[in-house]
Amino acid sequence: MRPFIAAVLVTGAALSASPASAQSAGTYAIEGWCGSQPHYRGTLTLAGRGPVYDVTWLVGRDVFRGRAIEQDGAIAISFTQNGVQGVMNARRSGYQWLGVWTLGNDGGACVENWVLRR
Repeated sequence: MRPFIAAVLVTGAALSASPASAQSAGTYAIEGWCGSQPHYRGTLTLAGRGPVYDVTWLVGRDVFRGRAIEQDGAIAISFTQNGVQGVMNARRSGYQWLGVWTLGNDGGACVENWVLRR
């Protein structure tokens, strides 16, 4: 998993901000599903000027923090929660994102949708 994250970070360093990525910063309402677990809701904040962002999720009492790189309507995120590493990949459609993520070594693939709050 670490080589993947390093590759994503190196690739992102070569990117320049585009008008589309500049519009991605903001706060999103999120909803997700993860296997047999109940679905969840919360908020996600993308902070920065693009293509690199700081990411913060608030889901109930849980806080997840990470870094993201956006290019051509897709975003890759490396994040942690209580010291456990996770990764996410999402694709934008208008003011929404739909992505998949996993956390830790035994996590399955989970699905998450973000909608920009206006």
